[in-house]
Amino acid sequence: MQKILFVNMPHAEEYRARIEEACAGKYEPVLFDHKLRRNEYDEMIPDTAAIIGSVYPAWLGDAPQLRWDQVASAGVNPFVGKKLPEGMALTNASGAFGPTIAEHQLSLLLALARRVPAYVRNAENGVWHDFGSEWQVRGKKALILGTGDLGTELAKRLKAFECVITGVCRSDDTPRPPYDRIVRSEALDRELPEADMVFGCLPSTGETRHMLNAERLAAMKEDAILINVGRGDLIDTEALTALLREGRFFGVGLDVTDPEPLPPSHPLWKMENVIITPHVAGISFGHLGDTQSYIWELALDNLARFCSGGELRNKVDLGLGY
Repeated sequence: MQKILFVNMPHAEEYRARIEEACAGKYEPVLFDHKLRRNEYDEMIPDTAAIIGSVYPAWLGDAPQLRWDQVASAGVNPFVGKKLPEGMALTNASGAFGPTIAEHQLSLLLALARRVPAYVRNAENGVWHDFGSEWQVRGKKALILGTGDLGTELAKRLKAFECVITGVCRSDDTPRPPYDRIVRSEALDRELPEADMVFGCLPSTGETRHMLNAERLAAMKEDAILINVGRGDLIDTEALTALLREGRFFGVGLDVTDPEPLPPSHPLWKMENVIITPHVAGISFGHLGDTQSYIWELALDNLARFCSGGELRNKVDLGLGY
């Protein structure tokens, strides 16, 4: 009997009954609570039809019989350019992370707008000091780079602040809620100078690397807020640092950086209007139960579909559009 491997998927035992019900004697489920070591992989893979969780993408080319890999993340960049088994379906966990990443972006936005980091530092030192001007989110123009799950969940929430929301999409500018407008990426140079706040919600591709380069960052409003939760290489880090030193931007929030992790000596750490979080906006297992549950429900639904010959959800096109 062929196997279905569950790899580094915490709490798998809690779902064992549903896993066995879905497999229904057609496949043997094998549960690992850790990342597979190469010797374990080599032993198991010849008889494996599917993997739920993740193994190193470079290993998959050695498994021509593998028919499906369900990863527990939304991003699939490590698979790009790798040799994959012919006909293997790759599915991701898109949809699990949008709500929590949207909340993280809002927390960065509001903290920057109301100078919360500066007031926290004052509180730690018992200093009563008014920093003066603040920044109101209500009614502002938001430019969201990427109209997938991450961007759309953010846009839904910004609507509560009566923001005017423009989404940037590579290939489809069809108007649709919750966006007021959607433009193609060719319009970015026109849109950036008009935006009060800019959000990066993009994967890392050849197209998106340094999309926000020195010239485009300089074209933004001097008092804009910039937040990035997609991939760090969207932004030219050194150009951003130079502009911040010149007094540009009301605030910058980065959950991702380039390089990552950001070296301890990097000047961005010390800048008062910059908040850096260590790539935790969309973290799930061991951190956020709601996201973890969503990933499991998606994986179990796809498992039932796979075992019954149904159409899988969240199939990934490695062309990686946005």
